[in-house]
Amino acid sequence: MKQLLVCLLSFLLSSSLWAANSPPKIDGLWEAHYKASDTPSALVRIKTMPNGELVGVIENAYPRPGENPPHTCTNCTGNNQDKPYKGLKIMWGMMPSGDNQWDSGHLLNAETGEIYSGSMTLVDNGNSLEMTGYVLSPMFSKTTIWKRVK
Repeated sequence: MKQLLVCLLSFLLSSSLWAANSPPKIDGLWEAHYKASDTPSALVRIKTMPNGELVGVIENAYPRPGENPPHTCTNCTGNNQDKPYKGLKIMWGMMPSGDNQWDSGHLLNAETGEIYSGSMTLVDNGNSLEMTGYVLSPMFSKTTIWKRVK
């Protein structure tokens, strides 16, 4: 009986340690912010697809303080033109590239309709996401922080 108790206790401790050391999951709801005012701009749902690709879709969009923007992507082109912000895919193609890092993806700026190459890194114990977009080269990039919604 004592051996059974020791084995059970060892298993429980090793399971909890494994869970504590496992990487944070990226799937879930994230809040993007306007850089100038640091107010929320959108809630984005990130999902991992079966092939490992990350996809992000807007669940809710918020206007800049004092503005009343359109509810559709008027500046987008192609299939995204005039699509409602809600349900708009703004991130795709992100593939794992290291511990808590993804790259080779694309980011859509729904305000301007511009599409950027992108990468992202999970930081702050999985509570923040550094989103980096660039055109031509990562040397000319901009980074913004998304916060995990709990």
